[in-house]
Amino acid sequence: MSVIKNIRKFWERFEDEQGSLENALQTKDYPKINEIVAGLNEEANAVSGCSFFVEDVDQDFELTLDPGPNKTSQYIAQRMKIMAPDNVKKNWRINDSLQPLSRSRMKRIRWPICMCSTRSIRSRRRSARKYTVRAISS
Repeated sequence: MSVIKNIRKFWERFEDEQGSLENALQTKDYPKINEIVAGLNEEANAVSGCSFFVEDVDQDFELTLDPGPNKTSQYIAQRMKIMAPDNVKKNWRINDSLQPLSRSRMKRIRWPICMCSTRSIRSRRRSARKYTVRAISS
């Protein structure tokens, strides 16, 4: 089979699983999500050499293919994104690679409460340097 036929076959399988995957993402049923994604991930890996992951982001669903540094996988991931069926594109944001983290995305991320601000980390580093210098010079 050609790559194009394999991509079509992958998207047909994805369409079969789409409804149950969307329901599992909305209800946050992680064992079900892992079960569905594991089967689809094997097929995507066989087609393109890359894995993918899914997220439920702001009432939209997001599918991100992760081809890594392999140029062939990157090209096939682009083809997979282009060849996605319209009913999948309607509900899903499809990324053909990991997107860089922008400032607006950083603001939307819910950081754990224990995360420190950048300023406090810098001040700790400076104070640690002062103590290190004093300890050595003493």
